[in-house]
Amino acid sequence: MRCVAFDPQKPNILASCSNDKTIKIWNIESGACQSTLNVDGEVSSLDFSPCGTKIAVGCNRNNNYTVKILSSSSKSAGTFECQSTLAGHTGYVPAFPCSACSQSRGVCSLSSDEQAGLLRRV
Repeated sequence: MRCVAFDPQKPNILASCSNDKTIKIWNIESGACQSTLNVDGEVSSLDFSPCGTKIAVGCNRNNNYTVKILSSSSKSAGTFECQSTLAGHTGYVPAFPCSACSQSRGVCSLSSDEQAGLLRRV
């Protein structure tokens, strides 16, 4: 497991990511995995948006470093789908100091390429 984050709106929901190219959404009260999302690269970091409806995910696939934006599915709670993939980094994306800025509706990221900033409005 590489990283975990709690949903700020539902503190009993936890997201985890791993080198096995998956993101899992857990209910910590029951201990059950609510959903598993497979992505096309190793997942290095993740964080929920302040409203809990999106997750920003740092990925690496064949030295192609991206940030994926997952959006909550309206079909069922705890289910997320890939909404978009943002390119621009040339290095490992280890952290999101603020994954979805509530005022700008953008995604901030840091990378080992020493670049940081707002990648795109979401």
